[in-house]
Order: sequence, then structure tokens, then C-alpha cells
Amino acid sequence: MVRLGFLVLLLTQSALAIEGIITVLEAPIFARPDDTSKVIQHIRKGHKIYIHDAHAAKDPFDEQSFTTSPSQFKPVNKDEFLSDEEIFIPDETSLFYKTIAKSGREAYILKEHVFLDFKDSRELDQEVLAQDNTDYRIAEPLEKSYPLLPEFQGYRGLTQVSLGQPNYEAYPYKQSVLDSSTELIKEVSFTYSKLADFENNRLYFGAIAGLHFSAQNYVLESQIAKQKNTRFYLGPYLSYDVYRSQSFELSFNTSFMFLLFDEMEIEISDSEMGESETRSYANSFSIQPNFGSAINFKKSFFDFDTVLGFNVKGILPKSYTSSGEGQTSSFWQDLAEGDQYDQGFRVELTYFLGVQSEY
Repeated sequence: MVRLGFLVLLLTQSALAIEGIITVLEAPIFARPDDTSKVIQHIRKGHKIYIHDAHAAKDPFDEQSFTTSPSQFKPVNKDEFLSDEEIFIPDETSLFYKTIAKSGREAYILKEHVFLDFKDSRELDQEVLAQDNTDYRIAEPLEKSYPLLPEFQGYRGLTQVSLGQPNYEAYPYKQSVLDSSTELIKEVSFTYSKLADFENNRLYFGAIAGLHFSAQNYVLESQIAKQKNTRFYLGPYLSYDVYRSQSFELSFNTSFMFLLFDEMEIEISDSEMGESETRSYANSFSIQPNFGSAINFKKSFFDFDTVLGFNVKGILPKSYTSSGEGQTSSFWQDLAEGDQYDQGFRVELTYFLGVQSEY
């Protein structure tokens, strides 16, 4: 008896409905025409579904000049064979089709999840989703970075350590400079950039930040002086890959470094007098343009790239001002707070070794 009832239901449903084909992996069937309502069933891709035939009806009348209402189907002499239920008139602006669930209750399915078999030219107006938002499957083999991020999303992160010779002017000491020596620049910087959507996927733009440490020693007539420079910079960064192969890349880069912290610590000692004093001089703000080039050896250090290159920095003219008073008049031009000296234009060359990741 149950089988007979199901067969009658299926035949009735087929006769009074239009067939549709599920076009997504797993289409949810909703209890109401609302995608936040309860999901009462799922139907797999390629399976048939029966949609209320009102969605397939061709209305020969203009909707604004002819409106169907239940009263038109209720004559004065009541016909016992006519139901009192309201006639279903689909809303053309709705995102849902009315259907029937396995339980026999009315249900709703998103229009974008089903392709209706109109058997006429209306089929040409239907579109199949280019991206199936119900497809949870993951293509195999899995990417190495799964489940974090796909292997390459157009981002680069570069950490580099630089060495070079400092090149800045000496403080105007009261004694003549007889000899000088430099200590290697020690600099570490971090670059984060993103691939631009043009220039054949070769242009990257982002930001750079870094710390700089350097020192110069001076031998005076009877004194010894040491200048230690500390800088912190931050600024925009741009790079372009001029050559690519499977194993390495050649790129050029440029940036404008805003020196947010630039301090010159000057220490002077006199062995004859047995005195020594240190003062700090600072520059409040300056810009340091940079140009560089690098060779990137791909995947040469585990899953990271090894980067070798150089940077040429332009040290623009600026002034350093003391933050405190001096004590020894034979050391300083001015003992008062605010003692100042100027530095002219200089060029600074550094070579770097870096590690880069792409994701």
C-alpha cells in the first residue's frame, strides 16, 4: 500500500510539474523561500527535481493590467470540486523555485542551483554558475601549504641583512683629524609586497622597514673620537622582475625611506687630560631614496628563496642637533643644548643577503 501511495504521488508530481536538473554538487532544499531558513534536504548534482508548473507558465496578459485573484475562481454557485486553497502565483523577482521534498511537504530551491527543462527558447536565458559555491571538495594532490594558503597568492616577504661602508661627515671637532677608520654597516630590513594586476605579473609594490647601525673612528691631535649612527626607517617599496627562469630571477627595486629615528652618538676622549664625554645628536626627520638590484635563487633554502643584491642609498643634506649640554669645552663647538652641525649629500653602498618567501 505504501509503494502504491508513493507511485501515485510521483505520477501526480510529474504530471503537474516541470523537470529540472541540479547543476551544483549538493543543492540545499529550504523550508521557506529564504536561504537562512531550515535546510530539509540535499540533492546531488545531475539528479532530477520537480518544480511547480506555475514557474513554467506563459502569461499572455500584462501583469499590471490583469491580476489573478482567488475570487475569480469562486463562483456564486460553489463547485464542490474546486479547492479553497489560494492559487500559487510565483514572484518573478524571487531567488527561489517552489518544489516538493521527499517528505511530501512544500519546499524551495535556489534558482541558480537548478536548470529547468522548458523545452523551448527560454532555456537559452538560463545561466549555470561558473563557481559552484556548494562544492567543498579539494583537488588532489594537496598543495604543500594546505590547509593554510594556496601556494602563491601574489605576496612576497623578504628579510635581508646588509653590510657596507658608512659614509657620513665628521663632527666639526676642535682638533684636526689625523686619521679615520670605519666599522662595517650592520643593517636588517623587512620588505612586504604584493603582485600588481598589470605589467605581466612582474611588478610588486609594498613597504619596507629597517634598522641601521654604523660607526666611524677618528684620530685627532691628542684626542680619539667615535661616531655611532642608529637609524630606523619606514617607507614605500617597488620592485620589478626583469628576468625570470625556473631557477632564478633578476629584479630591480626602489624605495623612499622615511627616517623616523636618526641619532648620532659622539664620544670624545683625551688620554692626556684623562677625560671622556658622550653627547647625542639627532635629526628629526629626513628622506633617504634607495635603488637596488637582486638575484633571487628560487627554493634554494628549503621552501624559501635565497636573495643576493646591493642597495645604493642617497643620504640627503640634513642637520644634527644635540639633546643635552656638554661639559668639556675642549671637545665641543658649543656646550649649550642645541649644538648643531650639518651633513652634506652622501652616497652609501651596501650588499645584502636575504631570505624570501612567496605565498
